[in-house]
Amino acid sequence: APGEAGGRVERFPATWQELGLAGYDGVVWLRARLPLDAEAQLAAREGRLGLLLGPSSYGGYEVYAGGRLVGSSQGWAGGVVRPVSEVFSLPAETVEDGRVDLALRVRRIGWLSDRRPDAAPVAEVLLGSEPALADRIEVASSRRLRGDLPLLLLSGLCLAAVLNHLLLYGRRRRQREHLWFGLMTLGFALNTLASS
Repeated sequence: APGEAGGRVERFPATWQELGLAGYDGVVWLRARLPLDAEAQLAAREGRLGLLLGPSSYGGYEVYAGGRLVGSSQGWAGGVVRPVSEVFSLPAETVEDGRVDLALRVRRIGWLSDRRPDAAPVAEVLLGSEPALADRIEVASSRRLRGDLPLLLLSGLCLAAVLNHLLLYGRRRRQREHLWFGLMTLGFALNTLASS
């Protein structure tokens, strides 16, 4: 049950700074009683209630609704966290008087979280129709991918130029400019990939 496994208990949604957890390293329990809007109430009646949690900032989490574990962030079990938004299905029994009691068991990495005290344990908290929330994440992911596509194409062209110049250098070892241009272009390609 939430709060039994040790750690501090705080309210959310709030930033690490608002929670006063600077320097804290370990498990934190965050609690909230969230009201359902009209769309979320309709989704709950139809058995499609979902919870969207934005990317976690430097730590993983487990999600509890109505005292029941409903899921965990990617990488929670292994300790390697991927900061991505996730949608969790909430059973109808978790809704009480038009509200949902939520608890997050967050593994906070102190030295990393303290770099950005204005960040929150999760970027956003939304209740609504599970399919609609999942579509929202998919659309955001597609936009991000489309935004990165030109940079990926540029990196591919640079890598082709690298290969060409290294092959030219392999045939004409005395012309070192091919080697240097190939290495410089490799740097451009890697920088472009890293910045996308």
